[in-house]
Amino acid sequence: MLDHNKLQEYFDLYSNYTKTNNLGNKYLKSGEIVIQAEHYRVLYYSMSSYGLLTRSNNEQYKKLDLQCHTNTFLIIPSIFNSPEIFFLARDKSFIDNLRRYGAVYLIDWLEIEESKYCLDDYVNEIIEVIDFLKIKDINLIGHCIGGNLAIATNVLMPQFIKTLTLLTCPWDFSHFFYIRMLYRYLKLDSCIENLSIVPKIHIQILFFLLSPGCFNAKLKKFFSITSDTEQELAFRIEHWLMSGHNMSKGVYNQIIQNILYENMFINLKWKINNFIIDPSLIDSFVYLVSAENDQIVPKSSILTLQKLFKNSKMIEVKGGHISYLINDKLDKLLQEYTL
Repeated sequence: MLDHNKLQEYFDLYSNYTKTNNLGNKYLKSGEIVIQAEHYRVLYYSMSSYGLLTRSNNEQYKKLDLQCHTNTFLIIPSIFNSPEIFFLARDKSFIDNLRRYGAVYLIDWLEIEESKYCLDDYVNEIIEVIDFLKIKDINLIGHCIGGNLAIATNVLMPQFIKTLTLLTCPWDFSHFFYIRMLYRYLKLDSCIENLSIVPKIHIQILFFLLSPGCFNAKLKKFFSITSDTEQELAFRIEHWLMSGHNMSKGVYNQIIQNILYENMFINLKWKINNFIIDPSLIDSFVYLVSAENDQIVPKSSILTLQKLFKNSKMIEVKGGHISYLINDKLDKLLQEYTL
């Protein structure tokens, strides 16, 4: 049962923290904007000056030859939140670690005001980015639904993609059966029926329905924290959870009707420019990351996807849908980029 007093106390503390601290956006401060478009911008992060490290026989670390191991990464974040999650960590962030292996480009999705804008349009924007960068052998990385966009991009533009990495990317949505029931029972559509743009709070309500017990667990964990550093990280994660933009009605309808109700991805009903988005057409090597305590994208949803790829590797990590990124649990994945 949710403790309303604790809930109020939590948000009072969070509100006071945001008023006295400039949370800012680390991803904007540390990157260089190389593309500024209507619906997105692309930020560039050069390869870390630390370079690549490898362990020798005497357990000492030494720097590898950068010329032999330089990669180029393009990250496609989720459309629901800002890319800030890649910069939050207890130790080294995902971006900090990735920059040891090559240069990083990051797409930052902006507010969409066209009501008919849909997932297909996001994919066409990514293709536009790749065409502009004119870089071959891209290591494409997609997070959450950004992974679905990355799959479609790889199907439509295979000649530029060296590897495809999918971070907790859902494919089979059959496990959302009870969410569909709740959604219909609560008549959540009625409050946005006449809107062309869906407020982001509505999307956050849907995510809450995915795993309502997680919020209670979050409160319990927060009030057990004794470290100021840990409390600050918790507030920054909360700030990220509340980030993001309002959503076009086109994308919203696609998610509810085509993805949740029709299970569009696994049934191969997603078509862009008359091409079926079929993962079995992908020749690139694919890395799939599954988090063992993920309540939003369970392993079963990812396994159905892995079976479709010609060449792939599943990498299982400890943590939930968010915590595996924050707790720096992707060593096994990062090591693959040196092979």
